[in-house]
Amino acid sequence: MPDEATQEIRGLLRSQLQGEDLALPLLPQVANRVIELTSDPDASASQISELIHSDAALAGQVLRIANSAAYVSQVEIVTLQQAVTRLGFR
Repeated sequence: MPDEATQEIRGLLRSQLQGEDLALPLLPQVANRVIELTSDPDASASQISELIHSDAALAGQVLRIANSAAYVSQVEIVTLQQAVTRLGFR
């Protein structure tokens, strides 16, 4: 059974959703374009890495994930193209 704080948060969220008071953040334009490009069977890792490179925050996140323990390797990823290749398009 959820504790009191969890129930309170759920209640607040439910009331905001019902009252249409909840404003969800939009994805940055670059992120939307990356999603489109990764769905394109003709897209290349270099195209995707070039696009990611135009958003410093997104580029940092991609490099951080590619070098995370989930993708552990003997070789550190230092470029976005290496990161995109390691992570794949999915």
